[in-house]
Amino acid sequence: MKKKQFKIIITCIISLVLIGCMKVYAASMGMSINKSSGYIGDTFTVTISGINGRVNITSNSNVSLNITGSQWVDGSLTITGTAKGVGTGTITVTPVDASTTAAEPEEVTKAETRSITIKEKEPEPSTPTNPTPTTPTPSQTTTTPKKTNTNTNKTTTPKTEEPKEEKQDDFYINKVVLTGVKENDEKVDISLSPEFQKDIYEYTCHVGAEIQKLELEKEAGDYTNSIIVTGLEELKEGENSITLQLAAENHEAKTYTIKVTKEAQKTIENIVPVGENVSKTGIAEIKTISMPLWVFIVMQILIIIIEVLIIYFISWRNLLKKKN
Repeated sequence: MKKKQFKIIITCIISLVLIGCMKVYAASMGMSINKSSGYIGDTFTVTISGINGRVNITSNSNVSLNITGSQWVDGSLTITGTAKGVGTGTITVTPVDASTTAAEPEEVTKAETRSITIKEKEPEPSTPTNPTPTTPTPSQTTTTPKKTNTNTNKTTTPKTEEPKEEKQDDFYINKVVLTGVKENDEKVDISLSPEFQKDIYEYTCHVGAEIQKLELEKEAGDYTNSIIVTGLEELKEGENSITLQLAAENHEAKTYTIKVTKEAQKTIENIVPVGENVSKTGIAEIKTISMPLWVFIVMQILIIIIEVLIIYFISWRNLLKKKN
């Protein structure tokens, strides 16, 4: 009986140690950038949220970041960047899990990439200098002989043409600002692609799974009577459509469309059985399991309860055998 109980206790201790080796990481990651375009020398911010673990931060030569390389993220991380070169600057964040027995880091979720279009600053217009008038000297002064008009009966009046008034066609939207609102009422700026312009009518954007609703600010032209906005009432996972329809007198209707793609809420993923892969040294690699923290705690409590019940059951059964 003592040997059996000893074996059971040793088995329980080993299982608890293996479960304790599992590292718990968040199952999803959100990433956003506060602007989609700018000029050389402009600064911007990149926000990483919804992840507890180590990430690898990289960028191309068109931007410089204050934080790069392997970094530990505890819930959220804000990175500041500066536009350096003309073109498209990219920022890539790859979540990794540095296992204590694995030879190399292992990807937990897919890498996220955000970009910013960088333009060269336009030169400021130069102010023309007025030449200083010069006074002619007496030698340069010339006299023009007066002409006598022999025809005194006819007088001519030069005709002056009145300038035509140009009517400005201000029937469009001058400005659109889209903002995402999280569950805790935190607001995040949403970048449109391409950057909003009054003569472009179709746009796209991506929002993270943590965004619960959208808010839109708009500025209409002088000849626009009304703007009807639809599609802001419900934000679901996948593709959403927001339309802004303009109405004005003596004008045909115009419609601006914004396609909003919301990321799906990620749960447990990339589960690999323990000991499935074997390294070059012949030692089985223990793979980490991505799961919420509360699930991990509940599993440990249940395992301890089951082990205690098994020990008492074996002791009780052996006691009955001795009595019989």
